[in-house]
Amino acid sequence: MVTARQLSERKGRRAEIITIWLYRVMGWRLMKYRTKTPFGEINIVMQKKMRLKFIEVKYRSFRPLKKFYAEMETILPSATQQKRLKRSIHYFSEKFIENSNVNNNLFSVESDIILWNGWFYFDIQKDVMETETAF
Repeated sequence: MVTARQLSERKGRRAEIITIWLYRVMGWRLMKYRTKTPFGEINIVMQKKMRLKFIEVKYRSFRPLKKFYAEMETILPSATQQKRLKRSIHYFSEKFIENSNVNNNLFSVESDIILWNGWFYFDIQKDVMETETAF
């Protein structure tokens, strides 16, 4: 028997896979999926030319849009979660730039949070986490 937690985990992973394909259609290339750092996990890391994009995926069962936007504060990562994500992003981008043998001034680092409301509606919050302000 599948528990509610296992079902939520499956839906979250499915939302991550759909998000990967959505960004691939937009020209991004998958670098890492569910990568772990000493500070936590990053759901998706994508690259497009000299840009790195870190994506946090949140899935919620369908709600009317008015209610979905009213609950936006509870869906977005808390300040503590954002700090952990920022540290993870900083750690990963530093390691990536070290290993890529290119000038780190050429890379642009971006972070998005994609919020799924059921399977047919999503909202992309661009650059919600400014990585420079975490340290």
